[in-house]
Amino acid sequence: MTLKVAMTGNLSKSPGLVGAKAQEFEKAGMHVIFPKGLDTIDALMELPMLQRAERKEKKWVIVNSDILYVVNPGGDISPAVLSDIIFAGKAGNLIFFLERPKEASLNPLSLVIFKNAEDIKEAALEEFFRRSLRQAS
Repeated sequence: MTLKVAMTGNLSKSPGLVGAKAQEFEKAGMHVIFPKGLDTIDALMELPMLQRAERKEKKWVIVNSDILYVVNPGGDISPAVLSDIIFAGKAGNLIFFLERPKEASLNPLSLVIFKNAEDIKEAALEEFFRRSLRQAS
């Protein structure tokens, strides 16, 4: 099973971090479906425009991903990102954060912060396995 990852958060302010995380997910065998095309420096510099252009399809991307990864340096969450998180939770996505959110209502979602893509992949596969067992019974 190839896990699909959508990223949200402070993407335009942290393009280097976003690119590094996207590469880390891909190296771990996951597929980053949003944002796309972060394999060159030019693409990273164009990230703010990419975000605006793809904002319309963001909900579709979230529904079609398995994981929502929130890039939130310093723990900050904007209202738009909070909306993505709520939507992803309702869609059944697993939600992981770069750092523990300052937003108090999100703390139950982020009791464990995974620092690398391999740990996120392992936790996600375990959770999907648990969900499949619950559905089977």
